[in-house]
Amino acid sequence: MSCSYSKPQNNTRKKVHFPFEIAIVTSSNNPVLLRDSTLNILKSYRIPFMKITVFLSNKEQDSFYKKYLLKNTYGTLHTIPSSNLAEYYNSIQAYYAPGTRILYVKDCIKYILELSSNKTVKPLKSLLALCKSGFSECEKANTCLWGLCPSVTGMKHTLGTSLNYISGDIWGCINPANDIKLTQDCKEDYERSIQYFRKYKSVVRLNMITAVTHSVVGVVSKNTDCDSEFNSAIMLFQKYPEYVSLKKSKSGELILRLREVMAE
Repeated sequence: MSCSYSKPQNNTRKKVHFPFEIAIVTSSNNPVLLRDSTLNILKSYRIPFMKITVFLSNKEQDSFYKKYLLKNTYGTLHTIPSSNLAEYYNSIQAYYAPGTRILYVKDCIKYILELSSNKTVKPLKSLLALCKSGFSECEKANTCLWGLCPSVTGMKHTLGTSLNYISGDIWGCINPANDIKLTQDCKEDYERSIQYFRKYKSVVRLNMITAVTHSVVGVVSKNTDCDSEFNSAIMLFQKYPEYVSLKKSKSGELILRLREVMAE
């Protein structure tokens, strides 16, 4: 598998009609990173800036972000005072009307990549096409959550609807309102995958597409109930024993799989 990591080229195409909302999750308290990575990528895909809402976790960030973000690269800065990551995500969900089709994107996206027919990895051609495909597959599978392959090395030409891990870097949902409520401040993307699967009996993962992020330090949550990857894995295992198995080879890593089909 060969790789070509370059951003999509800007061209003279008109802005696309984008019938979805984009929620940007700020996790690094770094508006420069957001400006130069995620917002720049969304601009390169001609996404209308008014469809983009940047969610902040405290009021003090508002003037800080406005100082560095460029006009006409986002629509709204919205503050959601929150003391932990679960509360932050639940409040973003409540911001949108039930049934809204939302693309969640972290503030540190470096590339969005797709696997071509000849097994080379190239920049994603169309973000609009990706979203249309994700939501279309959700409708076919009678679910509300779709996501991407979590790594470049795992990319393949398949689409999964079983209990899959949906990474929190980029994912889409048909807003389920109060049907989904996160409780975990660590590994919240694992809990999200479990809750959607438990509710709808399927989730969609497009394994031919992935996202690569910048390495960042810091999270939205100020207070957390888990001090390590291992502890948060244990918490998930205890809360969702029918969906979670712990990897024996690596401390703190999980396998999402229905218990009744797991090999003994």
